[in-house]
Amino acid sequence: ELARWVERGVRGVVGNLEQLGAALAGAGDYDDDIRRLVAESSSVQEILEELVVLDARSAADVLRPTFDASGERDGFVCVDLPAAPADDAAALLSEGIRMHRAIGRDNVLLRLPPTVEGCEALTELISRGVSAAAGPIYGPAQHQPASAAYLHGLEQRVGRAEPVSSIASIACIEVGAVDTAVARRLRERALSTPGSERDPSRGAALALVRRVLAESQEIESTPRHHKVASGGASPQ
Repeated sequence: ELARWVERGVRGVVGNLEQLGAALAGAGDYDDDIRRLVAESSSVQEILEELVVLDARSAADVLRPTFDASGERDGFVCVDLPAAPADDAAALLSEGIRMHRAIGRDNVLLRLPPTVEGCEALTELISRGVSAAAGPIYGPAQHQPASAAYLHGLEQRVGRAEPVSSIASIACIEVGAVDTAVARRLRERALSTPGSERDPSRGAALALVRRVLAESQEIESTPRHHKVASGGASPQ
């Protein structure tokens, strides 16, 4: 199915554990893999992690031609870490390294939570040459630290004269989730009516995307970014 969407112009995908859970509950696509893993005496957590790895590899292989044709600037698969607390930088780093090795695909980005600890782990992963993402992003207060973490990781590599051209990072904004969250809060304050043409929650995510893009462009214009970009680094 993903291949058909790629043919229609899709250039990357973001997967999360909620989507995987819905797929497990609503279809039998994973039944053979689950039976095999159960027969191997795998735990529930081990089964979940193996399914995440298999999904990521499959999607990455479908998007590999896009990745290659774009000069490694597109065609990414963004994957959540299946088992790591959002407030433990060391655990996030360890899990990120482990999953990076397990998946073994250049066009896979490991998505970290945009917490203080998540940004610390993001910096360290980038510094070690592992592409990573931050998300979900719900506002500038989350985007700014994530951007700074990526830039700092690149600077560490440049400072050690290590290559940066093959490293990527994205800030993940889940458009539907942002609009839904804003609509919920406005309804709680009796400031909107669902479905109304005057519903102020409509377009909240688009406004956030525009804000994030503007912030990214400001970062790209700084001397710090120019320095890593001169070595081939991509903007987040």
